Amino acid sequence: MQQSEIVEVLRKRITGGEFPPGATLPHRQKLLEEYGISVATFQKCINRLIREGFLISRGTRGTVVPEYPPHLYHYALVFPEEREKT
Repeated sequence: MQQSEIVEVLRKRITGGEFPPGATLPHRQKLLEEYGISVATFQKCINRLIREGFLISRGTRGTVVPEYPPHLYHYALVFPEEREKT
C-alpha cells in the first residue's frame, strides 16, 4: 500500500467508529505488520493524521483519537459583510 492509501484507510477506520474518540490505536508493530510498511512510512501517515486533527500523540502512552475529532465537530464562524453606505 502507498502512504496516501494507508492514511485514507486509517482515516476511514476513525470516522467509521472503529477507533472512536478517546480510543488508543493498536501498537505500532501490529499496524506495521497489518499494512506491511516501514516505520518511516508509517510515521509519515501518523504525522499527517495528527496535522489533520484525527490523532494525538501521547508519547509512550500511544496515539489516540482526540475527544473532538474533525469529522464530528466541524463548525465555522461567519462574519456578515458591511454594506457600503451610499
